[in-house]
Amino acid sequence: MWNARQDADVLQQCATSAHPWLRHSAAVCPALPPDLVELLARDEDFAVRLLLCEFHPEPPPQLLLDLYLNGSHRAVKMLIANPHFTPAGLAVSRTPRIRSNAAWRYVIPL
Repeated sequence: MWNARQDADVLQQCATSAHPWLRHSAAVCPALPPDLVELLARDEDFAVRLLLCEFHPEPPPQLLLDLYLNGSHRAVKMLIANPHFTPAGLAVSRTPRIRSNAAWRYVIPL
């Protein structure tokens, strides 16, 4: 897959595959077209969504926020450093950790 990452047909086949590992392969391609980014942002597999946030240059801000708020993997803590992360709504969270991260994101420019 990596050697064919510029091939739109291969990316389409991988992103729409029933096999999660092929969707993982598509999610790590930085040149993934916007329609496939949106598709994988709604993927049922947590790893697909996380890989998309980690490797795509412009992951959907709502996906970053959703994974940060609802993900249990330690990697989600890094999502707050992504320039596309939007902290709106974090300050009113009932969770002290989330409120403090909202403040951190506003105070420390990334």
